[in-house]
Amino acid sequence: MTVHGAGNQRVAANVKRLRKQARLNQGDLAQLLTQAGITTIRTVAANLENSLRPITVDELFALAMIFEVDPAGLLVAVCEHCVDNGPTGYTCNLCGRTT
Repeated sequence: MTVHGAGNQRVAANVKRLRKQARLNQGDLAQLLTQAGITTIRTVAANLENSLRPITVDELFALAMIFEVDPAGLLVAVCEHCVDNGPTGYTCNLCGRTT
């Protein structure tokens, strides 16, 4: 298995976090990507989230549209302290992100 570069890994981590926050499974994400014009299946979405395949620019923009975030926001490193921690409304004291 080839794991892709740091930028790809940041996007993958953010996609996984956003998908879980939206209470979607990988199959749901694949369907949303397909609806956005990026034909895909669950295993491709899983590989994307695990940084096992490169993310294309088209996919980056489709993911940003799906999660209603700026595409550049998907490239920002995730705070290791607060990812998937805390209840809804939790604000991390280190990065300031609210879940």
